[in-house]
Amino acid sequence: MQTATATPPAYTSAAPKSKWRFVWVLPVLINAATGLAKVIGVEELRQNMASINGEHLMLPLGLVQLLGVVLAIIPRTRVAGFLVLLGYAGGIIATRLLHGEALGPGIAISVLLWVGLYFERPGLFRG
Repeated sequence: MQTATATPPAYTSAAPKSKWRFVWVLPVLINAATGLAKVIGVEELRQNMASINGEHLMLPLGLVQLLGVVLAIIPRTRVAGFLVLLGYAGGIIATRLLHGEALGPGIAISVLLWVGLYFERPGLFRG
């Protein structure tokens, strides 16, 4: 006799999908826009980065953002993309904290990504 292995409900296609699972789209779009702006070298952003002695990091940071965006858009690599973007958001929070700026943008992006990840892959949050 063959026994059937049960797939957890969170990973089956029959599991109900929450309408909130697309909350991650907003922070991904924000990262796409700012990543592209860094890569093409928008002057206002260049001046902002120069004020914190980070102008030379614009291209690598923009590429990391765009990598996270591409990974987040592809369903099979979405979790990896979220993790890249969450790491980037942590860097935003740390940098703003060091320079005495508002922490809101980094925290908002992090919260939206975590909430989106929870609704996109709820099985990751179950013990």
